[in-house]
Amino acid sequence: MAKTQKTLDQYSTAELEALAAKSEIHIANKLALIATSFVCGFIAMTYIVLLPQKLIPLPISITTILIAILPQIAAWIIYRRRFESPMVRHIVGCGFGLLYAFILFTSEIGIVYLYAIPLIVIITIYGDVTYTAAIAFGTVILNAISVAITMSHGVTGDEITSLPMRVV
Repeated sequence: MAKTQKTLDQYSTAELEALAAKSEIHIANKLALIATSFVCGFIAMTYIVLLPQKLIPLPISITTILIAILPQIAAWIIYRRRFESPMVRHIVGCGFGLLYAFILFTSEIGIVYLYAIPLIVIITIYGDVTYTAAIAFGTVILNAISVAITMSHGVTGDEITSLPMRVV
């Protein structure tokens, strides 16, 4: 016998709220995955294009490419198995955060701190203020450490003007 579907008026308020919440998480997971896949894919492609030019050491390039791609693959696999999985959110935030930290500490380009902006924007999709604040606080700490390391090596006139913006 086939299982009959409930009509809308047969659901309790709690069941309807649970369905709505699942739908919101499903949509947020999908949007976050699409956005981070685009940004991380762009970063990975940039490093792939730079490989033959040998502008970045090979181990750093390969590590960056792997950190950009592997968490995205894991998140998509988890998402495909269960659209509402809370693990997707954590892989998106922590995976992108790890990529950001790695690039921040291995790149010689002073404007890498701007990579934090897409990270923060993407995780706001979830509407979780505590989670967003934790990720934002983490980026500020990483930026402050990066500035401290840069200052310990001595700064030039051009760098001194950009250091406060890294933390801000």
